[in-house]
Amino acid sequence: MGCMRAWSIALLAVGLAGCASPATRDAPAAAAESGTPAHDGRLAVAWVQTAAEYEALTRMVFQSARHRLDPIIAAARADQLREWSAMPADEYQGDDAGQPPAVIFDLDQTLIDSSGLYRRLIATGAEPDPATRLAWLRAARARAIPGAVEFARWLEQRGVRVHYISNRTPDEREATLATLRSLGFPLDPDGGNLLLRDDAAGFGRDKGSRRRLVDREHRVIALFGDGLGDFLGGADADLETRRARVAPYQSWWGERWFVLPNPMPGAWLDAITAACRGDGSGDDRRACIDRFGRLD
Repeated sequence: MGCMRAWSIALLAVGLAGCASPATRDAPAAAAESGTPAHDGRLAVAWVQTAAEYEALTRMVFQSARHRLDPIIAAARADQLREWSAMPADEYQGDDAGQPPAVIFDLDQTLIDSSGLYRRLIATGAEPDPATRLAWLRAARARAIPGAVEFARWLEQRGVRVHYISNRTPDEREATLATLRSLGFPLDPDGGNLLLRDDAAGFGRDKGSRRRLVDREHRVIALFGDGLGDFLGGADADLETRRARVAPYQSWWGERWFVLPNPMPGAWLDAITAACRGDGSGDDRRACIDRFGRLD
């Protein structure tokens, strides 16, 4: 994810079972009796951590990106690439001629699997405070997303500058650097290719200012992330605004933008619950989510 999101969002999965409408309130009990796990956030985490299909999807993204970007990298290094940039139109800095190629990655659930933290919070009911998150980061329990390290190293070997843009915070910087090093991701000696959220430095939750910083001195040939905000601004919005923002870039998926699967809570779920609050149906999240799931 862009980061490990606002902590009320991180624990939303826990509340889903408890927010059931009257028609579905007994579903967890019935599931337990039948031996089937309840359909709450634990299933999303379990899928990420155990499913062969999840690993197949992540490896497919990175392998597809390698095939697509190989000729782009060769052309960029020979300064034979003309009209090609992965930057959204309202962030693009202009002529890239002669600039070295770069790729921008999100971290959580794009390169680093942080699902263990969510699972721990769900299992223990621990308060989702920054201290809890920082302790988990320092414990160095995170693993790499399947295929991510190999792909990042491949880019480095091809002369592509790798940048990481994450909404982790400055007090999490050292733990993040340690994780990147231990997992084997390309990293500058001073960690200069890691750009975190830092409100004091003008780097807010929206990642646009940091993407622009990379774009000033590089030709950004691809963006990788698990959420819409990893690709363009204005993603923390309602459903229709999100659709409108991404509509002009439909042909960029699999060409310049590469998205990793992530079923855990994020901006997509914020948009759904915001829609329910906006139409007056309240905060019953289970009922809200049910309204947006089609049966046909």
